[in-house]
Amino acid sequence: MELKYPIFLLLVVVALATLLLVPQKPEVIEEGPYEIEFGVSFSPLYAESLGLDPQKTYQAILDELHPKSVRLPVYWSEVERENDQFNFREVDWYLQEAGKRGVKAVLAVGYRNFRYPECYPPDW
Repeated sequence: MELKYPIFLLLVVVALATLLLVPQKPEVIEEGPYEIEFGVSFSPLYAESLGLDPQKTYQAILDELHPKSVRLPVYWSEVERENDQFNFREVDWYLQEAGKRGVKAVLAVGYRNFRYPECYPPDW
């Protein structure tokens, strides 16, 4: 029974200290209108799986939606179809198309990626 009260007292002190130290009203950092940047993610493999021409679809998205940025996956199995044989032509094409339109490109690389299919090691 002796330990219950000191632990309870400690919890009450911590709770009160938290209430006193946490500001009651959130602090406004910046006021005024905000400019929202619109961006898109585009997966050539996903477009292809839907029966679309990935390059024409990509161009249409850039031309019709006018995004400020585009996120593009770099699929390992597409860039290195054979062991130690790298081909970045398709990635370069997508980057050039974005560049022609002044769209910032962000490459998504890694073992996992957005959309289906994710990145997996090549079958070789």
